[in-house]
Amino acid sequence: MAEPAELEQLLKEQEALETRINAIKSEQKQAVVNEIKSKIALFGLSIADLGLYIPSTSRERNYRSKPVAPKYRDPETGATWAGRGKPPRWMAGRDRAEFLIP
Repeated sequence: MAEPAELEQLLKEQEALETRINAIKSEQKQAVVNEIKSKIALFGLSIADLGLYIPSTSRERNYRSKPVAPKYRDPETGATWAGRGKPPRWMAGRDRAEFLIP
């Protein structure tokens, strides 16, 4: 079994190594960032090309959602509505149940 003094020494070495690792990473980080920026400029890459596009608004996120099957149909024109958003004019003032698609 390891002695308490040995454990303390190992923990100090671990801390020193982690400090050294972090220092080397921060030294090399700017060089890597500069290299990436130059390649992005060289090839004219966009955020979407890199797969990093994140929609900034809920409206943009909604465009990526899948279409919804229609739930209602106008028997006169055949027009349909999925039940999302503003109801169509052909439904105004009428019971939605009469337009349900079976």
